[in-house]
Amino acid sequence: MGQLLFCSHALAKKPYDIESASLNIYSLEEMSYYLIHNAEFVEMDFVGRTFCDWVRTEIKEEGLACKLEEALEQGVPSYEFARILLEETGYATEAEQQAAMEIFRQLEEKDELSRHKLRADRLLRREKYHCAMEEYRWILQNQTEETQEAFLGDVSHNLGTAYANLFLFSQAADCYKTAYEKNTNPSSKKSELFCLFLADKKEKQSERAKEYGIGTEQLKEYERELEAIKEQLPLDENVKKIRNLYEAYEKGTKEEIKAETKSEIYGIVHKWRQEYEKYGR
Repeated sequence: MGQLLFCSHALAKKPYDIESASLNIYSLEEMSYYLIHNAEFVEMDFVGRTFCDWVRTEIKEEGLACKLEEALEQGVPSYEFARILLEETGYATEAEQQAAMEIFRQLEEKDELSRHKLRADRLLRREKYHCAMEEYRWILQNQTEETQEAFLGDVSHNLGTAYANLFLFSQAADCYKTAYEKNTNPSSKKSELFCLFLADKKEKQSERAKEYGIGTEQLKEYERELEAIKEQLPLDENVKKIRNLYEAYEKGTKEEIKAETKSEIYGIVHKWRQEYEKYGR
């Protein structure tokens, strides 16, 4: 799991295989960690007799195995099965348990496409853009004839937002265009024009504005609004530092000083690249 976990229960000699996550679990604490920290992605495929048997034979927890089997016999929702496991293990705090249970409950009450959208929306808010994009694309690829157009429009809009946060403005504009065609939400139309402006596609922006019946003055107003938003954004300290370093580099006379300054600039840019890649994962 990438982290040292303190285990007060027995460790299994034979791990429990969570197929949907390609993960082998050796303890109840590890299972709790998985449930708490991956709540949006957890598939309740572990809920069943096989897991109960594993708890009994590998973890040697007869009492917990019986409680879980009783829950199965009573036909409780899968999230209640998870609640019993978390409470009995005692690894997660009450707040962590409640947060995870709320996610499990919401997911179980929705249809499959809505579950994926709920996961994707949460990932988008957490700036996990690549993961969110995968969920949104899955929805669009698995839509059915019964899927509502407005729902698909919202999915396309949020997919565009993920692209925009990765500075992929052309792709974002395409998503917003599709979104507006399906949900007729003015926000999608406006976002498309914003992204075309940011992508420096003025000609295409003018064409799309004309199709939307938006005049030149309104388009200019949009651009002024976008510029105002950009000006209000706080200037990153590293941007200020790079400007100062660049000025020092230009004024530098000794090669060793210029080399040191250049190296520092490259170091900051490399850090930005790593941060960008993190958001893309």
